[in-house]
Parts: sequence; C-alpha cells; structure tokens
Amino acid sequence: MCGEYHTASAFAMWTATKLIEKQKFPKVLAISDKAPSQIKHVLIINQYLGINYSFTLLSQC
Repeated sequence: MCGEYHTASAFAMWTATKLIEKQKFPKVLAISDKAPSQIKHVLIINQYLGINYSFTLLSQC
C-alpha cells in the first residue's frame, strides 16, 4: 500500500491499530473474499532484500 520507505513500518502499525479499533477490514487489504469476523491480532512482517526481517504483533486489549 505504501511501498518501501523508512516509514513503512509506522504506516503498517497505524493501519493495524485502525483495523483493531474500527473492526472493519477494507477490501484493498484482502487477499481473498473471506473477511475476518473479528480482528484481535495483527502481525506486521517487514523485510528488506530478503535479509533483514522484523515482526510486530499487535493485540486488542
């Protein structure tokens, strides 16, 4: 959605918090026709050149 930028992880974190907060899953993020009934966890995986990876798990409180 935003490409490879230094702020891509921040954009993903903002998007994930909105998914959890609003409990709405936009079609632009879907990879299939199935939408989750409830969003409790979002896993953000960021990689660069297939070498450097970071994983961030956000959970609903």
